[in-house]
Amino acid sequence: PAQVAGPRILVHDINDDRLEETFRTNIFGYFHMAQAALPHLKVAASIINTGSVTGLEGSAKLLDYSATKGAIHAFTKSLAREMARHGIRVNCICPGPTDTPLFRAQPEKMQDALVRAIPLRRLAPPSGIPPAHPLVPARRTTCRPRPVPPRRWGPPRGGAQSHTPR
Repeated sequence: PAQVAGPRILVHDINDDRLEETFRTNIFGYFHMAQAALPHLKVAASIINTGSVTGLEGSAKLLDYSATKGAIHAFTKSLAREMARHGIRVNCICPGPTDTPLFRAQPEKMQDALVRAIPLRRLAPPSGIPPAHPLVPARRTTCRPRPVPPRRWGPPRGGAQSHTPR
């Protein structure tokens, strides 16, 4: 599904129209895709969603976008539980820093810091994400995978080290 986000949006800048547009664009498509696909899926089929580390960690300046990414993760986990009884696996991949309009909308200083924190010192091209999806449902990955804590590829967002307000 297409993604909506804007540069550095604070909670008081998000009106109802923006919030609805962001959720409608970023999460509703996952529901509609699953509803359309499920009647055609057989045992051992897979649904692979694309999430974001931002959905796991949040972002002080991208609240609506982060919330939708978190919703994708929760939707994936919930759908996986529902589909397990049908032998259908549901997973989510988080591709890491990618050269997207959202990334380019960040201040140049932040872009540079994030790229320097990536071991290969380069962003993934958007075209590099789809080839990763077939690796997840490969026949030899029929075990029940456990979540792996996300690896940080950049400085803490917003400078905060804790989830509790100071």
